[in-house]
Amino acid sequence: DLTKGYVEVSKSYRQRAIRHIKRGKERGLEIFKWEGDEATFEGWYRLYRQKGVEKEFSPRTSGYIKQFFTYSGEKCRAELYCAAYQDKLVGGIVLLKGVSSALYLFGTSKNIDKVSPAYLLQDYAIRELCNRNFKSYDLHGISGEGGRGSHLAGLDQFKLSFGGEKVVRHPSFDTPLKPLLYYFYSILERWRMRRYRGSNRDS
Repeated sequence: DLTKGYVEVSKSYRQRAIRHIKRGKERGLEIFKWEGDEATFEGWYRLYRQKGVEKEFSPRTSGYIKQFFTYSGEKCRAELYCAAYQDKLVGGIVLLKGVSSALYLFGTSKNIDKVSPAYLLQDYAIRELCNRNFKSYDLHGISGEGGRGSHLAGLDQFKLSFGGEKVVRHPSFDTPLKPLLYYFYSILERWRMRRYRGSNRDS
């Protein structure tokens, strides 16, 4: 909830976030909005792809992510905020902004001198959204009840450190219209994901 403004929202931050934000500022990390140059985007994408290998998730292709910026309009637009340390790119986050609410889509960062740029990036995003009178910001994706989304458990501490409310939504699911075809599709999809992750790990 951003309706109270940045000052009040930041008061709800937990000590973990406050500590990392303070350290980031002391170390001289700079946060800036991407203005569309190819070199900055490709630098961010390399970090994002590398994080996928480290955390064993399948990163989206650069073409897929670029579509969010290509098709941005007045009522729905994507923005990339980047973090730099000593003129070297060390992280970035992609937000999808509607009229009054925003959604965190993609992000990656590289720890610098025991500081995670991710905290300063999210704080910057929250400040920007508050300054533009946005009503809410969804950090999107933590673990759920009954073991749901257990692979996201590592993000719980990070995302909840910004003092937001945990919201539980109904999970999505597939309804096979052709069970036999779906069975073979599932096998091929699992094989494709294993092969993709293996090729990423080798690259």
